Amino acid sequence: MGYIKSGLFALLAVQTLLLSLAFAEYETQSFSPQCSVRPELYDPEVMANTMANPQRFKEFMAVMNQPDTLQIMMSCASNPEQWTAMMNKVSDPNKMMATMTVFMNPQFYTNWMTAFMNPEYYKPL
Repeated sequence: MGYIKSGLFALLAVQTLLLSLAFAEYETQSFSPQCSVRPELYDPEVMANTMANPQRFKEFMAVMNQPDTLQIMMSCASNPEQWTAMMNKVSDPNKMMATMTVFMNPQFYTNWMTAFMNPEYYKPL
């Protein structure tokens, strides 16, 4: 039962990240005020695989901490077409169950436990 609870909390965390990631560009390029949402960015399976790799997640967090990200997120949040497309993907039961398998894999947690022993992890982006 504990695995199910932790899996559900992880799923909620993924959904929160999906919402924020859907409005940001994944590459560390200059941001533009218009909204450019890549469909794979709000795909739960893609986000779970990003979270399973500590190096990729570190890159994602670097993008999320850029000052322009919030501006893009707010401008995209007012677009109803993108909101609908994103919600359709995030609420798809088949995709969410496939995402749960990533979080139930013990290798996911092993990757994070061993990431801090890897000197490559501490190199700047």
